[in-house]
Amino acid sequence: MPIYDYGTYGGLSYVVMRILTGGSLAERIAHRQKSGGGLPSMTEIADVLKGLAGALDYAHSRGVIHRDIKANNVMFDEQGTPFLVDFGIAKIASAT
Repeated sequence: MPIYDYGTYGGLSYVVMRILTGGSLAERIAHRQKSGGGLPSMTEIADVLKGLAGALDYAHSRGVIHRDIKANNVMFDEQGTPFLVDFGIAKIASAT
C-alpha cells in the first residue's frame, strides 16, 4: 500500500494513503458465495497471488514481516489490483 505522507497534527497521528474502492478479498469471496458465482478462475487466483507475493517480497526486502495475512487485509483498487494492507502488527525482522 503506497504511503504518501504521515505525521502528527494537533496531537493526532495520521497516515495518507491511496483510497481503495474495490473492496476486500473477504467481501469478494462472500459476494461470490451469495450470488452462486462459484470459485474464481485459476487466472484470477494467480493474479491476486502474484500481487501479494510482490508486496511481501518488497516488505521482506526491507526487513518487515506482515504477520496478519488474511482475506480482510487484501484490498483492491478500482482496476482490481490487489494491495496488502494493515501492517499494524508487523514486525521489523532485526528488532527484538
